[in-house]
Amino acid sequence: MTPKPKPVKQPKGKRVTSPSRRAILEKQLEAIVKMIVFWRDGSQCVLQNIDGHRCGGKMNWGHFIPRARSKYLKYDLATFVQCDSHNLIHDSRKTGGGDPIFGLWFAKTFGVEALQAMSNAQREHLGANGKHSIPELEEMLAHYDDLYQNRFYIDNTFDGLVQGGFYGEIIKAAYNDERKIK
Repeated sequence: MTPKPKPVKQPKGKRVTSPSRRAILEKQLEAIVKMIVFWRDGSQCVLQNIDGHRCGGKMNWGHFIPRARSKYLKYDLATFVQCDSHNLIHDSRKTGGGDPIFGLWFAKTFGVEALQAMSNAQREHLGANGKHSIPELEEMLAHYDDLYQNRFYIDNTFDGLVQGGFYGEIIKAAYNDERKIK
């Protein structure tokens, strides 16, 4: 007869929990958004040629609308590669108001309608209810995985990337509206 294994005792005062489905999905989304963005932007700062400022430091993924200001847009593809220097200029918490360079670049690149659409999406989803539901996160993850897996089979021009959804659906719709593409 084999002896029964002794039960594993939990350390007192420490509760061991497994990550929630939301936490797992959010980690997966953050990872795939970074992969898409760094591939799409060629791992180079998108602001490198706009202000004559020399890019410096490591490359980061920077949100056009900071994550702290919009839980809803946290995993949107309106995220870009920025160097430490340009990320610092854009981050209003560190510069006391921020520099409009990122907004100017965004409007020049995608159009004023896209700028307005991002601002509208942020306002429409303010507050704690601005988070995506679990099924929405799962759908977003599946969509992004499909984008990433098929990235080599798409039109790799700027318009092709926008039309393919590599800058997100908000930018795609606004960009098309501004150019009257359906």
